Amino acid sequence: MTAASHGFGSDQLVNIRTKSGAVGTALTQAYYGIVVIDEVTVELVGTEGIGSLEGTVSSIRYQRGNTFFDTKLAGFDTLDDADRVLWTGNTCIYEGDHDLGWIKGDTAMRSMVVSNNVLRNVGILDASIGNKSIVQGNLLEFDSAPLATSAAKRLIQSTGRIIDNTLKTLPGCSLPAGSVGIASYCYANSGAWSELRGNRVEDLASAITYHLGYEYQNGSNYSNVMVADNVFDTITDLTPSKGRVRVFYSGNRSTGITQSLPIPATSSIGSLGGICRGTRLESGATMALGGVIARVALDHGWDTNLAWAGTTAYVIGDIRYVGTSVYRCTIAGTSATGSGPSGTGTAITDGTATWTYIAPLVTWAPIATCSPDVASSAASGTITPDLSAASSFIRTALTAALTINAPTGSPFDGQVIRFRLKDNGTTRAVAWNAIYRAIGAALPIATTAGKTTYATAIYNAADLKWDVTAVQTEA
Repeated sequence: MTAASHGFGSDQLVNIRTKSGAVGTALTQAYYGIVVIDEVTVELVGTEGIGSLEGTVSSIRYQRGNTFFDTKLAGFDTLDDADRVLWTGNTCIYEGDHDLGWIKGDTAMRSMVVSNNVLRNVGILDASIGNKSIVQGNLLEFDSAPLATSAAKRLIQSTGRIIDNTLKTLPGCSLPAGSVGIASYCYANSGAWSELRGNRVEDLASAITYHLGYEYQNGSNYSNVMVADNVFDTITDLTPSKGRVRVFYSGNRSTGITQSLPIPATSSIGSLGGICRGTRLESGATMALGGVIARVALDHGWDTNLAWAGTTAYVIGDIRYVGTSVYRCTIAGTSATGSGPSGTGTAITDGTATWTYIAPLVTWAPIATCSPDVASSAASGTITPDLSAASSFIRTALTAALTINAPTGSPFDGQVIRFRLKDNGTTRAVAWNAIYRAIGAALPIATTAGKTTYATAIYNAADLKWDVTAVQTEA
């Protein structure tokens, strides 16, 4: 077939050949019905063949129930004319004795849509130009080893949107070390967004090193990756020279449905790499009272908890932070004494090592806490409100004078805390830290014997005061 004015008619049977002349082993025996779309686009309709299809007209649609059995099920390269391909609704099974089957498109293509297919031992490898391709709604299962190969595999790769796919490795599947289940690939450093959304990876054979991954090109623009609503366990940055990427995580879960990914544990989450402002990560750990249940990235930046150190040997690719800046080692060597690399240069000398600036160090902040309603005690001589642990502080039977200290933790403007105080039948003195300021109600300096007193305080960030705005005592 040629790229323009193909001259075919609907329902005509055609034996597929390509511009490069490459055909499947038994392709000469396979004839396919076609539907004419326009003068440069044809569609192959439901049939069952035993060959492969490689490159055709400028826009071709393989869809509506085709079944293929071969290794290179669809290969579109610089020797062929196809630059826009739709591959949908097919069943592809490869049970050969070498490598895996592939639906593949290279950088000569403009876009590739692969959707709603059932694939057995067949991967999808898209490296088309731009971010226009879509891989959506496919079921991929792998149960055989890719024989005679040692190179790591990417079972699904696309330069555009990878959405709602299910990928399973079954017993019997064996993949080379470093293999990735689903990978986003940025061909050009354009600043565009690629997307990993709603996918599920079930590595029943424990054959995949990383469930998800992303690769990008370093240049003047940042590459951007959306990783949202997936079910997976591991993710990695596949780019050798890391630095120019921002990843937005949202709503991901592990296969055990116990955690969001990646897992935030401390204020420095660890080693996620490039992060977009607004990324929210939820903890999957069992919640303790007062524990942080989510954190948010306050700015674009790079996440690492590895600090630079003086007189230390570094190798190419090592990433370290100094203050609020993150650097990557570009020439191996031993760092100098002192404060480490600084500035935003691309060749920063540090002893015998050389660094390049990557990005600011990302700042994480807690956005929610798991708090009990109250922190209660029958009798105690002091109350030191722990803002991460409670919002109401109660004493039910004071046996001595009470001191209310300044709260601990990081209050936010308008935060409210409450006190409920009662003695054991004898009036007890109450002393307040100077951070508490009476507004509209006097601070209670003593309990009323046998009666309950409530006091409400609101944090005033402008004045750095807890304003006590309401005091009420039982009649």
